[in-house]
Amino acid sequence: MAIEFRCPNCSALLRTPDESVGKKAKCPQCGTIAEISAGSETPAGGVIPPVPLGEALPSAPPAVPSDNPFGDHARHAAAREPAFESANPYASPPLHDAAFGGAAFGQGQLQANRIQFEELFRRTWQFFSPNFGPCALVGLVMIGFLIGFQVLSMAIGFAAQASGEPALVIAFQFLNQVLSLLLQTWLNMGIAYVGIRLVRTGRVQVSDFFAIGPYYLRGLGMTFLVALIVFGAVVVCLLPALGVLLAQGGPGGIQANPVPVIIAAVLGGLAAIVIATWVMLRAYLGYPFILDRNAGALEALRLSDTYMSGNKLVMFAVLLIVGLVSGMFTCVTCYIGIIFVYPYGGVLTAVAYLTATGQFRAEPKGL
Repeated sequence: MAIEFRCPNCSALLRTPDESVGKKAKCPQCGTIAEISAGSETPAGGVIPPVPLGEALPSAPPAVPSDNPFGDHARHAAAREPAFESANPYASPPLHDAAFGGAAFGQGQLQANRIQFEELFRRTWQFFSPNFGPCALVGLVMIGFLIGFQVLSMAIGFAAQASGEPALVIAFQFLNQVLSLLLQTWLNMGIAYVGIRLVRTGRVQVSDFFAIGPYYLRGLGMTFLVALIVFGAVVVCLLPALGVLLAQGGPGGIQANPVPVIIAAVLGGLAAIVIATWVMLRAYLGYPFILDRNAGALEALRLSDTYMSGNKLVMFAVLLIVGLVSGMFTCVTCYIGIIFVYPYGGVLTAVAYLTATGQFRAEPKGL
């Protein structure tokens, strides 16, 4: 025999094995996790045709409004692609499992959505707080990489300085910047990957931090493009100060009247900061699009710009608050708390990405 019951959220008629009483199953229509009771319900008018276990029956009535904080688009997205939740023993293997190592990840359609300030913080905390331990371990590994790189960089720097060769010192500084860019890109992508993995599946492992290999070159390309744009903006903004300096006869002329150069440099610097912040906000979702949608560097920037439209101001406020609080938390904990800061940022980015793109996702445990 089979137990038939209706989903408490969308009223879809479901069927599960008789021995599943007391277990939990997920509705394939809306993704709601419900406990299976012993009662059954048969639609009027006859026998229900056999259907695969855990799938909605053909006679399911239209969905009714729910209190899902993501609105109706969440239910529609759920019908297009399976939600991530390991609690349903009857669900088919999720398509998105191929995402962490394959291009099949995230093939459903996206829908632009506004990010809400309070909701972003609330949901980030709901995903992050039950996973303090694994997140701290990931953060510890990340800090270990940063410390190791700094120690190696300082050792090589001292050796270059001790050589007394200016060319060697310049070469080291250039190499150090390149290696720093490579490492920082890996860390940023790794922590974004961990965040997406946690929000998608409710699980996080240290090995997730090292699983970005297939996507790294595209992420590096995107990082280079953003850095090039920001560098170009800074140069353009500082050109007026350079023009004023040259108009006064070069560095020697500053001593007579330094005020115009200082004003031009300050205004140019402020303009450069504003433009760089604007560019980086537009590219904020770039890494998630590469990792979650298998996008190329240019495509990731384009998608990020599209779905950050209307969300840049709220994300600026969120990141400003997170930066200030994280800085104070790190100082108060004597820098030990930094092992939580980076993973929290990864989860925040994942929640912002899934919210902005209107993707359905399973609720964190305990909700």
